[in-house]
Order: sequence, then structure tokens, then C-alpha cells
Amino acid sequence: MKSNDGSGGDKREVPSTVSVYAIFADHHNSDMKILIIGGGLFNRGGTAMMRTVISQLGERLPGADFFIGTHHVRQIGGKDVVAAGIPQIQVQKKSKPVRIAQLLKSALQLPGGPGYWRKREGDISYQQAVVEEVDAFVDISGFLYVDKRGPSSALKLASLTLMAEAKGVPYIYLPQTFGPFTIRKLRKGTEKAARASSLLYTRDALSRQYVADLLGKPLSEVKQSPDIAFLYKGDAPSPDRMRALDLDPDRPILGISPNVRVYEHSTGKGSENKYLCALTRAIKHFTDLGVQVLLLPHEMWEKEGTIDDSTLCAMLLRNVDPELVRNVGGSPSAEELKSLIGGCDMLVGSRFHSLVAALSQGIPAVAVGWAHKYPELLREFGLEDYVYDYDSVSDSDFARVVGEAWDERVELKNRVDAALPGVKKRLNEVFNEVAVTIQEAAAARKRPGKAA
Repeated sequence: MKSNDGSGGDKREVPSTVSVYAIFADHHNSDMKILIIGGGLFNRGGTAMMRTVISQLGERLPGADFFIGTHHVRQIGGKDVVAAGIPQIQVQKKSKPVRIAQLLKSALQLPGGPGYWRKREGDISYQQAVVEEVDAFVDISGFLYVDKRGPSSALKLASLTLMAEAKGVPYIYLPQTFGPFTIRKLRKGTEKAARASSLLYTRDALSRQYVADLLGKPLSEVKQSPDIAFLYKGDAPSPDRMRALDLDPDRPILGISPNVRVYEHSTGKGSENKYLCALTRAIKHFTDLGVQVLLLPHEMWEKEGTIDDSTLCAMLLRNVDPELVRNVGGSPSAEELKSLIGGCDMLVGSRFHSLVAALSQGIPAVAVGWAHKYPELLREFGLEDYVYDYDSVSDSDFARVVGEAWDERVELKNRVDAALPGVKKRLNEVFNEVAVTIQEAAAARKRPGKAA
């Protein structure tokens, strides 16, 4: 099975009664096994990154198979990913003395102390076994080695990076946000992981500076690249898809992609939430002008009662004129969302990858965010003046700036179109370098039963 497009292939799930250490015999002798760390289906940006890795490396590494791991390597919603065609790597656990030895080693190498790592014996045991099974790790966590997320998950993957280095298995951090490392455990763990990695790409200039300072290196020795989802194809814009939502594709359309994380960080609850009030005011500004508005959720959970982006879209819809505002509804795929965003004339986005989906198609954007990844992303396209921090956004001021961006959208689109070829060229160079790194490491290891 070769899932090189990430959209098909073996759709079997691992039965709940089967140990996660069982082996799929038909995948055991793959020419090359690449484990994708991070990503998932609940967040459509994570889906876009997973599919981009599979398509780009699949083209460059014929014969490679792509897998995910369990929660021990920070995989969320694994069953859904397996059902979508990306199988879960299956491994054999080491003997108890070997597992204990690795546990002690991790406790000595990384901050946290013996008590911290003893509670993570399951993580260490799984990681120790998975390093023996794969030829490369490709990390697309995106927003993990940052102070806002704390040190726990970052330390988990730092331990895996160190084990991979010891076995000569490349651990590659594709472009992500880093820093500023004010938390000691996060700082120490990230430094260890960065030094042990085979390749590490920062996603923006500020993250690059944070990593350079962390490692005591000049900027020239720290790699920077745009987000890989700029190469995600998705579905092409479709006028028929817009018509199915009762939108007229021949009239202007504004897309809005809210983010439940921004809602949680902002003050107020429900319709009184400061962030929702600002979005509502902006929507009313445009509907008063006769502009159509499309609400685009990017993170959707199946669990009943969970507040997600779809919840925010429903709340916004209740507060505006339903004649000119449409909600995608349901559970749109990453492919569908990229198509819908491509049919808009401008996007107001709080989801990072909704902004990437827009910019990658030449659609100008205004961002409302909660981390430095937002202004750094738009700076690449000369749109840094159209970024709002969730904490400083106000109803009238935000509506005014979004209105100004709308009036200038043709000029802003020209800026995006001018920068886009360079962005995609740099990303193709990244995947070329990643493929060569994986090939060279596989040849150097020359394990029995593996192609050199």
C-alpha cells in the first residue's frame, strides 16, 4: 500500500482489542517507513499539512510508506486518521530491563526529574520501540515548542528526538513556530531537541531569532521557511460549490474563519465575548453594504457538547442578517474549505491555516490572532498592518480596518500574488533537502532487511 496522496489506501482501523504493539505484516517490509508526528483530521490545518507531507515526499521518495503513531508520540484522533488512509505504525515492545534503562537515560538527559519521567514510562517504552521500526520522523506539530503550550508535550517529543539521534534515524522538524522560551523546562527540552534533530525549520523570522538565541548560533545557521501548507492543493475554487450555499459567485464574498482558542482567551461569554462582538460588528458592516459573508469553521470535534469553531459560526449567525450570511455547516473537509476560501474575495481569519489557504490562492487576508505566528505570516506578503491581537481588538476600530482592507483588496491581492512564487519555490527546496536527508540516513544505517 502506497498512500502517496493521503486520500486513500488501506482504511483498516486497529481493533480496540488488539495491542498497539501488534504488527501489520503487509507493512512490516516497506521499502521506507516515514512516521508523521502531529497533524490530524479534527483541525483542517493539520490535515492539510499531513497531506502535503505525503504528496511532496511521496513524489521524491518512491516506495515510501507513511504512518502515524499513537498518543505516546502526540497523535490525536488516530482512529480517524487511520480510517482516512494513513495507517498506524505498529511496533514490538522492548524487554523490561531495556525499557527501564531508557527511562533512566531520558530522566538524565531532559528536565523534569525521575518522578516526572516515571509517570511517562508508557511514552518512553513506545518511543523506544518505534525508533527501531521507522526510517525517519517528520514533525508537523506547528505550534508546540512555544510558551503558550507549556513544556509537557514538547518534552515528550524531545525524548523521541534524542532516541532517534542515537539510532541514526533522522528527526526532521518541518516549519513551525518556536519561542520565546521563558519557561525553563521548555527552554531546556527544546534546546536538546534542536541539537539532536537532523533538520529544523522555523516558520518565521521571530521564531528563527528565538532558536538562534537558544542555541547560541548566528541567524545564518538557523533555517527558516514558510508553512508547508502553501503547497497543499486541496480542491479548486468552484462556483457551483458557492451556489450550493446560496451564494452568488459573481458578487463579492467575504470569508470569516473564527477560532475557538481566540474566543477562550478573550473576555466575556457567549454573545458578550469581546472577540465575537468584534466579528459581529464587522459582519454587519459588510452586510449593510450588500456584501455576502461566508462563515468557515476550521476545527471541528465530534464530541457532543464541545465548543469548537462550528459553535462560534452558529453563534455569529444568530446575531446577524441571515439573508446575506451563510455558514458552511456540517463537517467540511480540508479540501472543501480550501475551495470555498478560494471563492472568496478576502478572508478575515483567526485560524492560521485558513490564512495560509487564502494567501496560497492569492486571496488577501486580515488576521485576528493570539501569537506571533499571525503577524509573521502576513509580513511575508506585506500585510503586517492588517493583523490584530485578540486582546486589543475593539468593535468599531476592527470594522473600520477590515473595511479599509476590503476597499484596497485589489492592491493587497497584487502584493500576495507577487510574493507567492517565491514562497512556493522555497518550500520545494525544503522538501528536496528533506528527501535527501532521509535517503542519506537510510543508506548510512544499512540495517539488516533494509534497503541501503
